[in-house]
Amino acid sequence: MASVIDIIVWIFAAVGLLTLTGIALYYIAKEIKKYKPPEQPIWPDESYMEKIGALCPTGWVYRGENSNGENICQNYYNVPIADPGNCYDDATQKLTYFDKIKDWQKCQDDPGRCRPLRRRCSWIERCGPPSETRDPTKCNAQGSWSGNPSTGEDGDVITNPYASWIGVTNKC
Repeated sequence: MASVIDIIVWIFAAVGLLTLTGIALYYIAKEIKKYKPPEQPIWPDESYMEKIGALCPTGWVYRGENSNGENICQNYYNVPIADPGNCYDDATQKLTYFDKIKDWQKCQDDPGRCRPLRRRCSWIERCGPPSETRDPTKCNAQGSWSGNPSTGEDGDVITNPYASWIGVTNKC
């Protein structure tokens, strides 16, 4: 049988352990309240857009500046465009020139007043390759498309005349 002193020692040990646990939990809770998760980055960020993204359409290659200070963009990978005759400034080399965007933040804040951005939007609307979106509910059990484009029964195909230009298309 345990003596009275043993019982008192066990009680003080339990109280001390609970006190230390409580203090530790208090400081942990205090640190958790102070913690703020890192802010999600905005992509594409401003420096990407100024140095790379706003220069040329997605899939095109930046070839430097011409004598007028415009970006020279080449459709090196033959990304399809709507009207090659009217969309290239130099059709033989597949080049198009775009005005420089000197302050991307200013353009982003007020796209309507940013002439180079408006020109890019206009180019996207006129020249962008059409993309097709099909209704996934028209697939059969084997995963094949059930429409018949050769007979014109392809009514579930939606053509979007806008090209992809990461960071620019969403401003148009």
